[in-house]
Amino acid sequence: MTMQIEAPRFRMPRKEITVWYKQPNQFKVQAEGLVLLPKARLYPEILYFLRDSVEIKSVATINEGPDKYYQLLAKPRTRQKHPFDMLFYIHAQRWTVERVVLESRKVGRSEIRNVFRQESGFWLPETTRVRFELFKSEAWRTTPGGPPALMGDLSQLADTAQDELLGRMLIVYRDYRVNAGLQDDLFREKRRRR
Repeated sequence: MTMQIEAPRFRMPRKEITVWYKQPNQFKVQAEGLVLLPKARLYPEILYFLRDSVEIKSVATINEGPDKYYQLLAKPRTRQKHPFDMLFYIHAQRWTVERVVLESRKVGRSEIRNVFRQESGFWLPETTRVRFELFKSEAWRTTPGGPPALMGDLSQLADTAQDELLGRMLIVYRDYRVNAGLQDDLFREKRRRR
């Protein structure tokens, strides 16, 4: 995949990254040269928000040309300091999450848009675009889980004169090899000799 991040005072030029995945939970990542990622998580950790008790309800069915989407709204049931509403757009035929909007009155808004293509009989992502629009507030540092609640020092990247931190991330996926018969040894870290 190729990843690029743009935010005030932070630029990560386009980087090539190779990712291996084997079900259920084995990952390996390799990149040429140095890949700099901020301590803050620029990709929203939706699973963090879904760990809490949430109420999910169907909001609408949307027809766009030949495609039909289910719109689901997830609202936290527990009392979070900075609650987020999550709006999911799910493709009705292939069950892919095409769009996710995370929104909080005190923190801001993040939107994820996925484009999928069929590869070896599976619907796999072709591109992922993330856009975040965050208000300058204490909530940046006190809300866990990533955008729209960025963590750590990323809030200091914003110009002190600005009221918002705006940024985006683009990931382009290519050269899939599905069911390539990866061995478990590939995912084991080799210990370095001292």
